[in-house]
Amino acid sequence: MGYALGIDLGTTFTAAAVMRGDRAEIMPLGNHAATVPTMVFLREDDRVLIGDAAERRGVAEPARL
Repeated sequence: MGYALGIDLGTTFTAAAVMRGDRAEIMPLGNHAATVPTMVFLREDDRVLIGDAAERRGVAEPARL
């Protein structure tokens, strides 16, 4: 049985859901919440943080968001 994945990349939050057959299920993201912040943080070593982690680091270094 196949599935369809839906991703909502909102301007504030991102969410995802999976449809299997006739049933849709919201997928937990980040810290098991239904949504995560739509944020990307670029670290000095060029690594990327997304979601909750990006939001936390962005408080101290907003220019890297």
